[in-house]
Amino acid sequence: MSAKSTPDPTQPTDLPIFAQRPAPPSRALGGAAPFAQRQGAMPPPPPPARHGATPQAPHALPNEAPESTAPRSTLPASQPPPPPGEIADVDGVDRSTGRRQSQIRAALERLERVDWAAVQHLRSQVSASLTLVSEDTVLDETRHRTAVARLTTQAIDDWTQDRIARGEGLVSLDGQAALREAVLDSMFGAGRLQPLLDLPGIENIEIEGHDGVTLEFSDGSLETGPPVADSDADLITEIQHLARTSSTGEQQFSMVRPWLRLALPDGSRMAAEAWLSHRPSITIRKHPYIDTDLTQMKELGAIDDSLHAFLSAAIRSGKNVIVSGDAGSGKTTLVRALLNELDPRERLATIEAQYELLMHRLPERHHRVWAAEAQGGGEVGADGRPVGEVTLTRLIELSLQKNVTRIVVGEVVGEEVMAMMEAMQGGRGSISTVHAHSALDTVERLVTLITRARSNVDTSFGYRLVAQNVDLVVHVGLVDESHLPGGRKWRHVDEVVALEVSRDTHVAHTRIFEADEFGRARPTGQLPQWISDIERHGFDAGWLDPSASTWGPPPELLIRHRTA
Repeated sequence: MSAKSTPDPTQPTDLPIFAQRPAPPSRALGGAAPFAQRQGAMPPPPPPARHGATPQAPHALPNEAPESTAPRSTLPASQPPPPPGEIADVDGVDRSTGRRQSQIRAALERLERVDWAAVQHLRSQVSASLTLVSEDTVLDETRHRTAVARLTTQAIDDWTQDRIARGEGLVSLDGQAALREAVLDSMFGAGRLQPLLDLPGIENIEIEGHDGVTLEFSDGSLETGPPVADSDADLITEIQHLARTSSTGEQQFSMVRPWLRLALPDGSRMAAEAWLSHRPSITIRKHPYIDTDLTQMKELGAIDDSLHAFLSAAIRSGKNVIVSGDAGSGKTTLVRALLNELDPRERLATIEAQYELLMHRLPERHHRVWAAEAQGGGEVGADGRPVGEVTLTRLIELSLQKNVTRIVVGEVVGEEVMAMMEAMQGGRGSISTVHAHSALDTVERLVTLITRARSNVDTSFGYRLVAQNVDLVVHVGLVDESHLPGGRKWRHVDEVVALEVSRDTHVAHTRIFEADEFGRARPTGQLPQWISDIERHGFDAGWLDPSASTWGPPPELLIRHRTA
C-alpha cells in the first residue's frame, strides 16, 4: 500500500451527472481475478450478488444489465429513476417550469378550499372522541386509522347539520370531502403543510412567518409558496400541535423551550423556532429516496459499477464507514443504500437526533432494528440539564446492550463522536455521516470534534483514534449550478479513502477512488490493507484497476472546471 504524503485539498467543481452505460459482461466471482486490461481485452467483473438477489449467470449477454431482486418496501417516499433518454436527475424531478407552477397552484387551491378554523375545531372533536374510544380498547395502527376516519366523517356530518341549524347554508359534497382530507392530514400528516410536502420533487420548505414561504426543489430551483397559516399566532399553534402529537412522544414548544426538532410522519425533518426569532420559523427537509439501494444509486448516476461492487463488499464485510459531504449532497440517502445491502436478519441499531434513516419502517429489508431518537427534555433541572433529556451519547451507550452487530449514528456533530468511536470498536461495522468538504477534510473534522469533546487530549490522540476506528471515508460531491439560468445540482461520489494507523503522522490514507477529470470517483489501482476481507465477501479486485471504471460520457456543464 502506498499513501500520498501530501494530499491535494482542491475539490473538483466539474461534477456532471452521467448517462448509464450497460453493465460489463459477467464473470465468475470465485478466486482472485487479474486486473482488467487497459485496451479493453478483459471486461471488468460484475458487482457481487446481494442478499435476496439472484447471482448473474456466468454466460450472461454482454450488454445485459444486472437487476436487483432485493425486496422493495411499499413505503411511498421513494421515486422511480428517470425514463431512458431523459437527463438523469438525481431526484427524478420534472424540470418544466410551467408544470411546476401548475403543481404549486394546485397546492394553493387545496389549501384555499378549506376553512382551517373548522379543521382545528373538528380536529379537537375527533381527538376527544378518540380518547373515549381508546379508554376501553387498545387500538393497533390499522384500527386507529379506521376509528379516526369514522369519527372524522361523523364530526363533519354533525358540524354540517349545526351550520344548517344556524342558517349558515349547506356545504357541498366536494367541500366536505376537502374538509375530511384536511382533518386526516392534520391527524396523520403535517396538517396545513401537507399539500406542500406532496409536491413532486420538493426538497426543502423554508417558512419565515405564516406568509413567507420558499420552496426549494431537488434540481435547485426556488419558488414562492402560498401562506401556511392565517397568522403567525396560528402558525405557532400548528407547530405546537405537531409537537404534541409526535410519534415519539409529546414534545414541548413554548417560550421556555422555543425550538423544536421533529421527524414528520412521512420521514421529513422539521426544525422550528419561535420567540427567539423575529417571526415563527420552520425549515423542512424532504427525503425523496427512503427505500433505496446501491443499484438505484447507480441508476441515478451517483456511483458506477466499480463503486457499487466495492462499497457493497465493504459494508457487508463489517468495515467502519464515514459518509461525508456538504449539506444536501445526499449523505443520508447513500447511508440508506449501504444499509440495504446487508442481510435482512442482521441486528441493527440506528441512533439519530431525528428519525431520518427510517430503517425501522422497512421490515422487508430489515427484520431486526432498534431505532432510537434523542429527546430534548423539558425544563432545566438541578443539575443544569433539561429534565428527561436523552442525548445521542446516552443512546449509543444504551445500544451496546441491545445485542446489535452494527450501530449507525445518523450524523455526528458534537461530543457524541466519542461514543461513536466506542461503537466502532465494539461493533461489526458502524456507519455515520459528517459534514466535510473532502475525504481528508473529514479526518480533520473528526479530530476537531474529538478534541472539542475531550479538552484534555491533543490532536495526535484524535488522529490516532480516527485511524484506529475508521476504515473507510466515502465523500459525496455536490456542485450547485441552480443559480445559473438553466442550471441544476449535480451529486455523486467523488472520493473513497481507506485509513490506517501511521507511526509518523498517526493517520495513513490510501486513495482507493479519486476524482477523474470530470470529478467522478474512479479506481486508482491501489488496494486497502484489508482487501482479503472484502474478497471473502465476493469482491473481485479487478474492480480496482483504473480501467474498470464504467462511468458514461459526461454532458456539458454550464461552467467547466478550470485551474489557474
